[in-house]
Amino acid sequence: MYLFYTHGIEKYITQNTYMTALRPSISNIPVTKNIIARIGPEIYYLKMDKNDGVFSNTTFLISKKNCPLAISGLINKRLKSTIPSEYNLLWNVGLTYTFNSKYKEVP
Repeated sequence: MYLFYTHGIEKYITQNTYMTALRPSISNIPVTKNIIARIGPEIYYLKMDKNDGVFSNTTFLISKKNCPLAISGLINKRLKSTIPSEYNLLWNVGLTYTFNSKYKEVP
């Protein structure tokens, strides 16, 4: 579960934004012997001042074991909304690099 609130400082922008979401995540899905996937479906409610809406979002990542590069993506779909938007569906595909997690403490 995810809860979010922001308040706009300037008077000409959205003053109050509320968001609540359900964000499960499924990791280490075996695709082949050396390739794994992760998927994160989400459904969320967004309220921006007087406008609101319900949206669906899914993130995904496909990676090779022991490789820092992965293919990631995101799909966002408006289900029902009064929030002004030119798009009903947004998507993105990208290349993700994971930095090595081995750190050395320096005194």
